[in-house]
Amino acid sequence: MVGDFKLEDRHIADPASNAALWREKRKYVTGTTRYVLFVTPRYLQLRDATGKEVALLHLPRETTDLLRQKLAPISWEKARHEEDWKALVEGRLPYAYLVLDPEGTRKLQEDLKVSFAELTEAASRALLALEERYQEYRGKREEAERNLAGALEETRRRILARIEGEYPEALKALFERHLPRFADQYGREVEGQEVPSLRTFKKKPSR
Repeated sequence: MVGDFKLEDRHIADPASNAALWREKRKYVTGTTRYVLFVTPRYLQLRDATGKEVALLHLPRETTDLLRQKLAPISWEKARHEEDWKALVEGRLPYAYLVLDPEGTRKLQEDLKVSFAELTEAASRALLALEERYQEYRGKREEAERNLAGALEETRRRILARIEGEYPEALKALFERHLPRFADQYGREVEGQEVPSLRTFKKKPSR
């Protein structure tokens, strides 16, 4: 949400001043903005991200119940993921269709860069945590195999099965099948040990 507080009521009560305020503040609206809120001592105006007025309140005349009713579009219930998803699939989001003029293109590029940077950072942290867990599994299994070299087959099978059960199959598949396949598909090499590690992927030199 983008918002601004003005000390003079004319910024909302006077149509020309109100339009000028919108033109001034619309530059802060991005692809993730849902609403714009303008407040003065006696007025409150709520717009959507396209500038369309959603609610206009003369505060001295409003009761608490009326405030809740008129500001329902920005309530916690309306901000839940389920409500946003419903609005998206029904085509009710103001940015369902972007006007790709120079300013719209700039905002879109900016939003995409921020989103991909956040996604990449989160994915990297998650994958590194998974890699530590996988290396822990490998270490336990290798140590158990060394210690069980002369043990009975039934004992060996039972202990190894217990270790296998401590770690999900999806974790092993990620590092033993999916990441190596990804490396082969996208022309990356793995250096060092046979087991792939996120830290050992590097691009092949260009030719």
